[in-house]
This record gives sequence, structure tokens and C-alpha cells, in this order.
Amino acid sequence: MDDEKSSKNQKRVNQDFKQEQLEQYRMSDYGQPMTTQEGKKRSQDQDQLKAGIRGPSLRQDYELLEKVSHFVHEEIPERVVHARCCG
Repeated sequence: MDDEKSSKNQKRVNQDFKQEQLEQYRMSDYGQPMTTQEGKKRSQDQDQLKAGIRGPSLRQDYELLEKVSHFVHEEIPERVVHARCCG
């Protein structure tokens, strides 16, 4: 029997591929202002309009609604309905 490894591909597998992708995205958009869909510049997107200090969020906060709608409409691969052939 050979003492060779079973795998011919000895290329290193990158364990942090996701982190490298994020870093490339951060580098490419560095210095670009954050904007809404209408093009209005925003300094941050963590705040929201509320009715009082501990009150509910207001529906007039269109920037929050825009952010939430993007999150809600993201496609989850596990939940995608697959077409079936019949016939």
C-alpha cells in the first residue's frame, strides 16, 4: 500500500471564507455614505421614532419600515417552494 494521502488536492481550504467576503465588501464600500432607497443620506440606521421614551415605534418612521421590509423580503433557501412536474 502507498503512503500517499487519499486526496490529490492539497490546496488549503479557507475556513473563514465568509469573513473574507465581508472584509472585501467593507473595503469596496468604505467612504460611501449610507442612503435610503430614495437616495437620502443617513448617518446611522439604529434609531427609530417612538411615542415617548418607552413607547411603541411610530408608523411615520419610513426609514425603519424600509429597513424591516428588506429583512422580511429576504429569501430563505430552506423555505423556497420547488416546482414539481406533473403529467
